[in-house]
Amino acid sequence: SNGLGWPRHSLLIDAAGIHESYDVIEGHRHRHRFAQGRLMLAPFEIDALLYGYDFSRSAEDAPIWLTTFVGEPRRFDIPITLGAGYSVGRLHYGRTDIGDLMLLDLGEAHINWEFYQGENLENYLYVSTGAGVGLQHLEGTGRTDMYAFPELGLHAAWTVGDNGLTQLGFDGRMKWAWDLDSGSHWKMGTARLFAERIMIAINDQPISLFAAPEVRYSDLPFADVHGVDLRLMAGARLSLFVPPRGAKLEKDQ
Repeated sequence: SNGLGWPRHSLLIDAAGIHESYDVIEGHRHRHRFAQGRLMLAPFEIDALLYGYDFSRSAEDAPIWLTTFVGEPRRFDIPITLGAGYSVGRLHYGRTDIGDLMLLDLGEAHINWEFYQGENLENYLYVSTGAGVGLQHLEGTGRTDMYAFPELGLHAAWTVGDNGLTQLGFDGRMKWAWDLDSGSHWKMGTARLFAERIMIAINDQPISLFAAPEVRYSDLPFADVHGVDLRLMAGARLSLFVPPRGAKLEKDQ
């Protein structure tokens, strides 16, 4: 979009595969994301991911700590732990006034700087820094260019209560890209808050309600796309093949 306009209604269809495993003894968390896709109408957009992986570990001792001397001396630990990850086949496809636009990140790798971890690594707050390459194509130009980009991200998740029925989170990333063929550059960023609450389960497969406000920033001179989009997404989600909460932790222990 070229700026803020009147609110519009849209339909959102979202599908994703996620597998997470927590090894409490070794202090490892593995997160696999695969075959993720989101289709939005008005404006027409497709965001998809073929596969993504993230690894985190816990650390017993904090590498940085602060000590204050106001009153009784107090120590505050800053538990920065390093993880890593990568993704392949990350797609953004949408309509512009000029023509259909495709941005395809062929692959990217990143380092995760984790500043907060829950007791079983299920809750987290981390900053990611990475880089990758991709392909861009604008309908009508007759060309497909390759670009390279660094990316900065902020990610957080928090499961409320021991029963795990409510989850809060934040996902944000900013990408600066350079067209390796023309030398031009562009940037795009998104930030999304989400809250999800499981309301009912059918044969232990939960149905939840969610709300997710989102901000998308685009500065794509080659496609004449500039501005900020504000969105509020809400709906219901059916999750399949979900193990009972606590089963995987008992197995790991």
